[in-house]
Amino acid sequence: MEITPDDIHAASRLMSYFEGTARKAFHHLGRSDEATKNAFELSSLLKKKRGDWTATADEWRQALPSAPDNTQATSHLLEKICRSSPRLTFERKYRGNERVIKISLLEKPVGPVGEDFPPAEKPPANPTLNEKPSANGTGGWYKGVF
Repeated sequence: MEITPDDIHAASRLMSYFEGTARKAFHHLGRSDEATKNAFELSSLLKKKRGDWTATADEWRQALPSAPDNTQATSHLLEKICRSSPRLTFERKYRGNERVIKISLLEKPVGPVGEDFPPAEKPPANPTLNEKPSANGTGGWYKGVF
């Protein structure tokens, strides 16, 4: 049995529906749980950034609506979230003279239907159900997210 482009499009629409429903439920249930809210926002941001982002603590603070008001607290919060999830990596680095934080999903998200993929992540022309992702976890086209 082969997966057709129509199957991928239908699956994408279904995922979008469930993602929207989860967002609605989260905003009703997650208001009292700040840690869950922060993790959800981080997950959403990383999905938009194709699985990783390197930024200063202040840039992270500005990008995450429920982040603390200061950069040190934001940095600690991000590190805590990453330590609690085996699907995230947290690295402190330098970009020139600036200290930055790089956070990555170990499993890269699949791009939306119709969106251009970078060459290394383009889905195969005729994917089949028995295809497997690459051993290092970076080349599979149907990777999940946390």
